[in-house]
Amino acid sequence: MGAITIVTLVLGVVVYGVNLQASTLPGVILALVLGTAAFTTLGIGIVRFISNAEAAPVIVNLVILGLSFISGIFFPTDTMPKVVDIARLFPIRALADALQFAFDPRTSGAGVNWADIRTLVIWTAVGMAMMLRFLRTPQGDVQ
Repeated sequence: MGAITIVTLVLGVVVYGVNLQASTLPGVILALVLGTAAFTTLGIGIVRFISNAEAAPVIVNLVILGLSFISGIFFPTDTMPKVVDIARLFPIRALADALQFAFDPRTSGAGVNWADIRTLVIWTAVGMAMMLRFLRTPQGDVQ
């Protein structure tokens, strides 16, 4: 997460004029850390459902692209309120909204949107539960 995040932030500020306020950096950092944790744990937890290495990209891309589509990542989904309501349940929308809030020049304070942070914490917990449940080695197989 570290180097690529810093390069992306620097490019955003220098090339695109992104407004990065020092006061809202806690919100940016918290969203990035929890987003990374949520997607990492979910990715590791879902491995159990992927039958082989060839199927992995197909399954992952279907899930990510589908959720990105309904989450308004590629285009605004304001005209589809029911889709937006469904998307708010998933971590992609929460991460996007948390970062949007933290980067918004009108945001004051620490830049933390607690509703989005709560969603990311919940999905991190779900991913951790999946990891613990599905990646255990059976007792008889330990050597």
